[in-house]
Amino acid sequence: MKKILILALLLIFGFFIPKDVLADETLLVTASVRPTSDNINLTLTSSRGTELLNEGDNVTFTVSYRSASYDAYPFTLTVYWDKGIIEDSSGNTLDIYDYLLGSASKTDNGITPTVDLQNNQISWSIPSLGSSTAYHTVDFIVRVKSLPTDKQISVDTHANGIFDIVVIPEVLNRSHIKRQPEKFPTNIPGPTQPLATPIPKVLPLIIRSIDIRSITNNSLLFDVVTGDPAYLTVYYGFCDNPLTQNIESNLISYSHRTEIPGLQADTAYCFQILAKDVQKNRLVWSDRFKFLTAKEKERFKIIQEYVSWDNLPLNFNTLGKMLVPPKEIIVVTVVMEETQTVKKIVGKFVSRLVLGASTLSTAHIGEVRLSEVSRGVFAGEIATPSQIGEYDFQIQVSDDNNAFTQKKLSAVFLIVSPLKIVDLSSGKPIENAQVTIYRFEESAKRYVSLQESFFLPQTENGVIFPYRSNEKGEVNIGLPEGRYQFDIAAVGYEDAQGSVYLGVDDLVYPTIKMNKQPSLIATATYLSGAMQKGARVAAFNINRFFSTKLVFTILLCYEIMTLLFTLLAFFIEEATSDKEKKLLGQTHEPGDQSVKRKVIFDKLIIEELITLIQINLTISVLVTVAFVVVQGFFASWPFIIISFILLVIWFFGFRKSLPEV
Repeated sequence: MKKILILALLLIFGFFIPKDVLADETLLVTASVRPTSDNINLTLTSSRGTELLNEGDNVTFTVSYRSASYDAYPFTLTVYWDKGIIEDSSGNTLDIYDYLLGSASKTDNGITPTVDLQNNQISWSIPSLGSSTAYHTVDFIVRVKSLPTDKQISVDTHANGIFDIVVIPEVLNRSHIKRQPEKFPTNIPGPTQPLATPIPKVLPLIIRSIDIRSITNNSLLFDVVTGDPAYLTVYYGFCDNPLTQNIESNLISYSHRTEIPGLQADTAYCFQILAKDVQKNRLVWSDRFKFLTAKEKERFKIIQEYVSWDNLPLNFNTLGKMLVPPKEIIVVTVVMEETQTVKKIVGKFVSRLVLGASTLSTAHIGEVRLSEVSRGVFAGEIATPSQIGEYDFQIQVSDDNNAFTQKKLSAVFLIVSPLKIVDLSSGKPIENAQVTIYRFEESAKRYVSLQESFFLPQTENGVIFPYRSNEKGEVNIGLPEGRYQFDIAAVGYEDAQGSVYLGVDDLVYPTIKMNKQPSLIATATYLSGAMQKGARVAAFNINRFFSTKLVFTILLCYEIMTLLFTLLAFFIEEATSDKEKKLLGQTHEPGDQSVKRKVIFDKLIIEELITLIQINLTISVLVTVAFVVVQGFFASWPFIIISFILLVIWFFGFRKSLPEV
């Protein structure tokens, strides 16, 4: 009945449709089924598999994808990599990979990838991806940076996509990296027959690095380094359109600093670089790079910069150069004027031998994220590079408005071999040598101690003076440029002295040789220094839980109680001695043992009292010595007086009562 009714309605409706329309038009009705995440197959593989990577290694990542959907849809493929996580470091991270410029391949239908240097991301936007039984592939290469740590690092690389409007679940590839011991090349004998003169080969022009310096609400500033002198043309525009606007540089050079002005705020742009070497008729196109301008004008302003080594606070603005051994921990602090929008501050060492933030493995970059320790003050600990050389320290500041800037701090770091103490005759290292350092102050025209030079109190918590050499004879100190004097004492050696003008006449710490000769003065100095160091460490650990005043009061009460107990014991001993004499002077019946037992019992009591007094007297003297070392003679006068009284009572009151041996 329903079918008859529907047919009747169609027939009636057909009478109202013009005949020419029915004759000339064909009505098509199609149904489209939207794709799902199951319609895309996605894999991510590494050329090194599960192999442990080393610094300087190249890794090729390959993404394979295909569609099982009946219809074709737009597909955007994105690959990005995280920062590396250092094992056993409470989540500390490092930037591990450098993208190898120009290594990202096009898709098989010629789609050029877009590289986002800020977010370590590469993407391919495919207008239409149809069904296929075979996989499509794209790949790119990253290089492992130089590693500032010997610990193992793990880093994740991700691939995901958007097919039409469906988000494809990401796939993950995890790599493990650890710095390996340096391998020295094996000597290979040269050829016995002369070789023919090789024909010179023209190598292709390459772009070594692109380093983004700053992103504002209306401009982009970046550095470009090429393999040979060349001039550049930068094409830019909106990412969805052809890059038709351009900026030309007629300067032929290895390094170019380029600015793209007149941009819109909070807008995505892309740029691509064409480098030309006219003399050798070579050219090269860079990758297509993407960036996002800031929402508003940047307000980054650094007020002060500090670096601290072993609690020596040094101002970057007056520092000039600082000489530090490799792998030493320093603290970098910057004070910002505007902090309400600061999102992240990252600091890193960059070798001055490398122009720009290069993709070369010789950059030797260590990196740390600075944390806001108080309002406007950002600080972070970082290990100095492992390679000897000259380094800048750069910070990258980004805010919530997408603004980004990269600034080089004022000081230059010279990573050098440490100060070394060795035996004059054998050349062997001297361990535990005591090193006192003095710095020449131009204003005073004399050498002063580091405490006085850097305005540190003599008992600064955590700072132990003088320094000491380790088992290699090395003294790992980090000092700013200037004129220094080193006074050195070691058990069994004559005192030695050395001076150096660091950063001017000498760019390395000296090796000081000591003459082996037993010396009572050196021994006394060594023991005094050891006692002083131990006392300061003890005072530092106590002060972590108690104030100095509270410790002083508690120990002084103990000294007073010890004195009262000693006086009480002295009177008891005198009274017991008189009682013993009276008992022994009386006449007793033969065989009466009561007097003997009383005398023995009294002597036992006296011996126990003397033992307690010996223990308390020893503790009292040690406490007094410790306070004299830490607080000074005049600040410890109550302890000195009490200890003196106790010693007098001991020598003149109790020594005669000691049991005979």
